[in-house]
This record gives sequence, C-alpha cells and structure tokens, in this order.
Amino acid sequence: MKTICFAGAVVVAFNFCGQAQDLDGKFKDLQKVGEGFAAATALGSGSESLRAVADEYRDFSNNFSSLQSYVQNGNYDQAILTLKRWMARTKNEQIRKALDEILKALQKEQETRQTALAAKVDKALSEAAKAIATARTTDEVAKVQIGLEELRDFDLNNGERSTRRLMDQINRAIQFISNWQMMLLDEESGNYRSALQTLNNLRRNPSSYRLLDSKALAAKADFLFEKSLASGSSEEGTSTIAKLIAKEMAALKSPADAAAVADRLEALRQATSGQDNQAIYQVKNQLDRLAEMDDDFRSGAYARVISAQAIRSSRNPYTPQIEGLADQLRIRAVAAANNLPDLGTPNEKEGFSTFIRRRALEAFEKKDWPRLYTLLSVYSSVSGGGCAKTEDIKQGIRAFLAAQQLEQAGQFRAAVARYTDCIAEVGKMVPREEAAAALAKIRTEHPEAFEVK
Repeated sequence: MKTICFAGAVVVAFNFCGQAQDLDGKFKDLQKVGEGFAAATALGSGSESLRAVADEYRDFSNNFSSLQSYVQNGNYDQAILTLKRWMARTKNEQIRKALDEILKALQKEQETRQTALAAKVDKALSEAAKAIATARTTDEVAKVQIGLEELRDFDLNNGERSTRRLMDQINRAIQFISNWQMMLLDEESGNYRSALQTLNNLRRNPSSYRLLDSKALAAKADFLFEKSLASGSSEEGTSTIAKLIAKEMAALKSPADAAAVADRLEALRQATSGQDNQAIYQVKNQLDRLAEMDDDFRSGAYARVISAQAIRSSRNPYTPQIEGLADQLRIRAVAAANNLPDLGTPNEKEGFSTFIRRRALEAFEKKDWPRLYTLLSVYSSVSGGGCAKTEDIKQGIRAFLAAQQLEQAGQFRAAVARYTDCIAEVGKMVPREEAAAALAKIRTEHPEAFEVK
C-alpha cells in the first residue's frame, strides 16, 4: 500500500486480493483499507482532497465498528443493512469492492447458518413431540418445555427477521406444552372434566404448534371423557383455583367490595395460565364493571348507573351474585335521582326491569300518579325503550298531572283540554276515571270552561 501525490490531489491505492477468502479474512482486508485512510488523514487537511479523505475515513470508522459489532453478535440482518447503506454512500471504489465481497460472504454465511438453525429446530421439535407423547407426569413435560425455551433464548434470540419464523414456531410449541402440562395437572388431581376442557381448547387453538397429531389428541380426549363419566359430578368445583375464587367471592357483600376483590383476583390471575386464567378473568371482568358502577353512583352519575347493561358478558357461577349487587345499585340510583324512597329489593330471580314494572303497578293501585309516571319513565329507559303502549300510558298520566296543576291554578279551560287528552290515551294504567270525575266537577262548578268560543 502506498500514498502518491499528484498536483495537490491525494490518491490512496491498495492491494486487494480478489481470490475467495473467509469472512474474517475479508474483514482484515477492509481494516487495512481503513489504515490507509488513517495514514492519509494524518497528512492534514490543508487541501480539498485531504479533507475529502478525512471525511471518508470518519465515515469508515463509524461504519466499520458498527459492522464488526453486528457480526460478532450474530445480527447479520443489521450487518447487511449497514453494508448496503455504506456502499451507497462511499465514493471510493476500493472500499465499495471490499464491502461488496464482505456482503456476498455475509449473505452466504447467513444462509448457511439459517439452514443449520432450521435443521436444529426441526430436530428439537421432533424430539419434543416424542417426549410429550410418552410423558405421564407434569415434571416430564416441564423438562421438554425447558429444553425448547433454552433453544429459543440462546440460539434464536438474535433479533434477526430470518430467525423470527423459527422462534415463532418454538413459541407456539411451548404454548402447546404449557397447556398440555395444565391438562396433566388436572388429570393427576382427578379433575377430568377440566382436563378434557383444556384439551379440547388446545385442539381448537390454531395458534399453537401441534406436537401431537389429531389421532393422538383424539385418543387422549376419549380417555379423559371416559374418566370424566366414571367420576360423575364429584369433581365439580374441586380444583384449587375454583376454591380460591370461591374464597375471594365470599368477601363480596356489597358493590363497595367489588374493586378490592377484583384486585385480589387479578393478583391470582397473574400466577395462572390457560383455563384457570380465563376463569379468573371472567369473574374479574364482571367485578370491574360493578366497581365502575359503584364509582358512578358515588359521584352522583345516576343515569349511567341506571342505564348500565346487565353484567353477563361471560356467564359464570358468580354472575347472579354480581348482577344482584348491580341491581341494588340501579335501584338505589333510581331512588336517589327521582326522590323515590322505599323502593325495596327485587324478589328472587327478579330482574331489574321486572322489578321496576312491578313497582309501577303498585303505584297505579295506590293511585300515586307522580310515582307511577317516574317509574314508567325508568322502565322505558332500562327495557330498551319500552313499547308503544307504555308511551301511551305515560302520555295519559302526564296529561292528567298537567290538568291537575292547571285546575289548581284556576285555568279551567286548559285543564279541561288536558283531562280530555288523558281520557283519550290507551292503556290499563291511565287514570281515566279520575280524569272523568274531574271533568264532571269542573262542568258543575265552572260550566263556562266548556263553552266553545
């Protein structure tokens, strides 16, 4: 290598071997190119040519160190990207030639490594499948899972796009093994129905990598089904998680307890997976909604509480308990928003809408028209808009109440019109008799109210 000056220009010439070399050899040649630039840069920056050499050397230094780091860490994707960007920027043909040869060698090395990794993953999955097929305990299954996790973490965890497919394959196999382990755990404890449910979910899950074929899975399902039939209903609710959920739900006495119970269930959920995790989530999700309703009630947002949908997104053994507390909040919100004391509590298995309808009928029997109108308005809101008949009844009651106020104010002609409107509405709970009696009284005491002008 030598440096030759021509008329103020600096030309850096290098001897570069065009024969095939390994990747390390090509890096050494590239490093020599950098040393030549370093020597040229040391001459100073008095001329434009020298400044250009210095700029090239700075670019060289930055890219070379990054390139070495990526290759040493096995991140060939980033190394190749760095090479391509560097080749696009450099103005030196010798550098471009060196980079091109390294790029070809790196791509070949990446292809070789990818082929070897794919073969290693295939072998690991094949061995895992054989081990799972013969495993009888959760400990045996756990060893298989640990082996695949080590392969993933040490051989595939290099951040390369080319290995993501292999890592995804391993992750899905690990998911399969994790669910299989849960199934065996239920089977070991005699909870065959839960084990069968886990297995059926596993068979329907397209995201898991099936280490066992359909025939093997079907045979296992038949075995668990027979065991479940033989055990009868004795296993119902006997799982550890079911007992823990029941213990927490026993502390739910009022809507105010919902948030604390939900927090404890969430802590329990974090330590579980599969069906246990899903069972806890379903209950916790309903408790969260109940806690939100309680927050709304405490803040005076009664309309949101009253109109809140039934908490039945995913029914579970605790849905009636949670929904019952939600109905308590709705009833309290109706009472608070409308100044209606003594609404009472629903009968057993009586829904909120049915309860409001029953209270409306009681108000009609007592001829408590303001209370009846309010309850029918609530009923229309919570029953999806009610029906045309309910609206007719409300209009009749509204006309009657307005007529009473007009009569008390001495507006007899207007009162007659509103009493007449009341009588014209349909529906069993319209106060027609009372309106007719009021009209008869006004006709006797104020006949001029009926005169046509």
